[in-house]
Amino acid sequence: MERLPLSVLQDIVSLLDLSSLFAAASTCRVLKAAVDQELPFLENLHLEDYSLDRATLKRLLTSSIGSSSSRLSLKLRGVALEDDMVNLIAKPQLEELHLEYCTEFSPGFFHDIGLTARNLRRLSINPCSDTTTMSLASLQHCHSLESLSLLFDPEVLVFGGIVLPSLLVLEIGGLSEEHGLKLIHATASPASQYKLQRLSLVLYHITDAIVQCVSENLPMLLELELRDEPSEAYQNDLTDAGIQKLGALTRLRRLSLVRGSKFFFKRINDVGVFIMIHSLQQLESIRLGGFSRITDASCAAILYSCSKLHTFELMKTSKLTDLAFHNLSSTVPRGLVNVNLSLNNLLSDDTLGHFVCCTTLEVLNLRGCRSIGDAGLRHISKLCNLKTLLLDGSDVSDFGLYPLAKGKMSLISLSLRACTRVTDDGIVALMAGRAAKTLKSLDLSLIPKLTDASILSLVQNGVLPAELWLRNCYQIGDVSVMVLATHLSMHPGRVLKLLDLWNCRKITADALRWFKWPYFSGLRKLGVPVPLEETIRSARPSTLLSFDGSECFDDESGWVDELERRLEKTSNYRVASTS
Repeated sequence: MERLPLSVLQDIVSLLDLSSLFAAASTCRVLKAAVDQELPFLENLHLEDYSLDRATLKRLLTSSIGSSSSRLSLKLRGVALEDDMVNLIAKPQLEELHLEYCTEFSPGFFHDIGLTARNLRRLSINPCSDTTTMSLASLQHCHSLESLSLLFDPEVLVFGGIVLPSLLVLEIGGLSEEHGLKLIHATASPASQYKLQRLSLVLYHITDAIVQCVSENLPMLLELELRDEPSEAYQNDLTDAGIQKLGALTRLRRLSLVRGSKFFFKRINDVGVFIMIHSLQQLESIRLGGFSRITDASCAAILYSCSKLHTFELMKTSKLTDLAFHNLSSTVPRGLVNVNLSLNNLLSDDTLGHFVCCTTLEVLNLRGCRSIGDAGLRHISKLCNLKTLLLDGSDVSDFGLYPLAKGKMSLISLSLRACTRVTDDGIVALMAGRAAKTLKSLDLSLIPKLTDASILSLVQNGVLPAELWLRNCYQIGDVSVMVLATHLSMHPGRVLKLLDLWNCRKITADALRWFKWPYFSGLRKLGVPVPLEETIRSARPSTLLSFDGSECFDDESGWVDELERRLEKTSNYRVASTS
C-alpha cells in the first residue's frame, strides 16, 4: 500500500461514501492519511447513523468543516452541543444542519448559528428537551434560510421579531392553541407571508381558530400539515365550520389533518368534508386521520373530485367500509400512486378487489386492518407496479403468501408485523418467489411461529434486505445471527444496515462473537437482544444501539405509537388463544 502514489489513493477514496471512508481509515496509516485529505472536500457529512465518541467527533468536524471551503450539509444525532462543539459547527460554509436528540445546548448556540452561518438554508432540530431559550429572531441574519424545522418544548420559543424573507418551509412541534396563533401571526409578516409554501404544526389541539388563522394569513400555502395529540377531550375542538375555512387556500396541493391519539374528531361529518373538498379539487395529496363521523360518502367524494390525486390516506376512521370503493374503476384518479387505509377495521378483502384497476399503485398501507386476509393478497398480487406493502396486524396466513410470491411486482418494502398466522412455510415460499427478490426492507416482527428456518430461506434465496426487523420473534436464536453474519462476510457487496433483534428470546450470550469485527461491517443500527445488553457496546462501538425496545430507528415512530400498542395487544391475545 505504501508504494502506491498518494494521488492514486486520493482518487480511490474520493469515490467512497462516508461509511467506506471510516472503514478504510481504520485499516492502515496510509489510507488514514488519504482519508484525512479527502474529508475537507465532503459536501455531505451525515453522522446521524454513527455512534462516535466526543473526541473522535471533534477531530472529524475539525478536519472537515474547519478546513473546508465548499458548501456543507451536516447531520448529528445524540451530541452534547456545548460551546466547544458550537465553535466547530457554526461556520459560513454550513448550508444544512440537522440535529436529532441533541442535548446540553450552549446558551449562545442559536445566536452563534444565526450570526455565523449566514448561508444556512435548512435548519432542523428534532426533538429536543433542552430548556435553552430560543428566539426565532436570532436567525434573522440567515437571509437564505428556506426551511426551519423545530420540535421541542414551545415554552422556550420566543416568537416575536421573526423576519425570514426566504422561508419556504416551517415545521414546529408541540404547540398549544395560544402558541400556534402567535407563531402563525409572527410568520405572516409582509416580507414572508406570500412566500411560505409549506407549514407543518404539531399541536395539543387543532381548533377552528388555528385553521382560520392559517387560511387568512398564509394564502400562498402549497402544503399544510396539522396534527394533534390531545390527552383529553377539548371543548373548542375542530368543527365543520372550521374545516370549511380551508377552502380559502386555493393554491393548496397537499393537505394533512391527523389526530394521533385515542380521541377522534367528533364534530366533523360528511357535510364539512363535502364543502371543503369542493374548493380544493386541485389537491394532489390528502391525509386524514381520526375522523369518527365521516362515512363512505366522504371517501368517494374525495376520490371523485380530486382528479390529480396521487396520494390518498384515510386512516383510523370507524365508519369506512368496502362500499366506499365500490365504483373505484370509474372514480379513481389516473395517477394514484400511494394509498394508506391503516386502522380501518371494517375494510375487508372486497376492498382490495376494487383496487385491481389501480395499475399505477406503488404504495399500499393496510396496517391494522384486521379483516384483510388471504383473499385480499390474491388481489394484491395483480398490482404489477407495487413497491411497498404494509400488512401489519392483518389476518393473512401462509395461503395468502403463496399467490403473493408468484405476483409480477418487485417489492422494495414489505411488512408482515404481527401477522400471527404466518409460519416458516409461508416465508420460505415468499422468499423463493419473484416478488421478494428486490426487497430492501423486511419486517417480520411479532410473528410467534417464526424460526431460524425463515432466516435461512432468506440467505438461500439470495434475499438480504438492507433493513431487517425480527423483534419479538421468540423462536429466533443464535443460528439466525450466525447465518446472517457468515453470509454477509462471504458477500462483501451486500450490506445489512439495520437489524432489530430485541426480545428474540432464544438468542444467547454466545451470539456476541458474531457481532465482532469483521462480521456485520456495515451495520449502523441494532436492536439489542437482552442477553447481549451488557457486552455489546465493546463489540459495536460505532453502531447505534437500542436496548429498551423503543423503535428509535423508525422515522415515523411518533405516528404509529397507537398502532403498535394495538398490534402487540392483538398479537399477545392470538398467541394466548392458539396455545
